[in-house]
Amino acid sequence: MKKLGKYVVIMIAAFLMVSIVGCSQEAATDKKEEKSIDTAFIHDLEKALEKRWKYIDDVDNGKKVVEDDSEYMEELLSFEKELYDYLDKDFNDPKLKAIATDYLDGLKAQEESTKYYNVDFIKYDELWSKGYNSRSTSLLKLVEEYGLDLNEEQFKDLKTNAQIVKKENKITENIEEMVRTINFTEVKTEYDWTTYNTTLENTSGADLESFSIDINFFDAEGVIIGTAYAYHDNTWKAGQKVLFEFETDIQEFEKMEWEADYYIAESE
Repeated sequence: MKKLGKYVVIMIAAFLMVSIVGCSQEAATDKKEEKSIDTAFIHDLEKALEKRWKYIDDVDNGKKVVEDDSEYMEELLSFEKELYDYLDKDFNDPKLKAIATDYLDGLKAQEESTKYYNVDFIKYDELWSKGYNSRSTSLLKLVEEYGLDLNEEQFKDLKTNAQIVKKENKITENIEEMVRTINFTEVKTEYDWTTYNTTLENTSGADLESFSIDINFFDAEGVIIGTAYAYHDNTWKAGQKVLFEFETDIQEFEKMEWEADYYIAESE
């Protein structure tokens, strides 16, 4: 009985050891699989872009001949289509997943744009530019934060565009914050016309052109019952304060809401 008990103990110990090793290996495999989704996306994106850029070079150098622009764009976009599979993958890094999704959404926008190339060029240009901006900003993040290895010469234009978009997005955020701080004050009422004004500082970080504040007046039921405009026609320098003023004959209203319309002055 003592020997049998000893063997039982040994067998149980051996079983537990195998189970622990098995669980450890399984956990390590799961961890490896989680990491492999992240690294595989970076790897596959690098290879897809290499093919895309080689195709561009081949067309530019006359090694490949295309019949028309539609054929060129269709082929250009084909090299990255397999990356769409990653939209359904579980990335280990949620931030990387978000950047990958932004990139692929940009690719989809460019793919969608080709449908309008010969029928609505404005729509085509809008979608293509939207996709280009999304792709370029995503690539810059992947290069800077995740070590995406790209040909510097091929990436140059995309990188420049990403930096411009990043700057413009920051300016837009600043302007949205400026607009949220607006508080129109009633100044006077004469002959049933009321004057309102506000002083606003340009904290956008950029010079602005033709800055207009479009005001809507709402009744108690949320219906727009009138509009007004306050604007500055000249260049509005960064850091400069401007008085915006408007008049209205609408006396009975529940609230005012407004939004800004503007152009960012070109840098010299």
